[in-house]
Amino acid sequence: MSNDKLREAFESWAITSAWMGLSGECLEFIDGGYVNCEVQAAWLGWQASREALVIDLPKVIGSLMYSSDVYEAVEAAGLKVKP
Repeated sequence: MSNDKLREAFESWAITSAWMGLSGECLEFIDGGYVNCEVQAAWLGWQASREALVIDLPKVIGSLMYSSDVYEAVEAAGLKVKP
């Protein structure tokens, strides 16, 4: 997932999360970070959570192998596939 797509997913979550209590104005992003300290901390945590998630897919299920589409879908969700 591109960094822009990852940010879009984060911002969508942040706006809809009641505990954050945010509005769009709180999501000002300048020079690689959010101006709001709480949002920046949540963003760093969000990135770290995605970095830590690595999916270990078996190479073969029975006689079927995964197509590259499976790997691409997992990575498009912001997760990594274990090499």
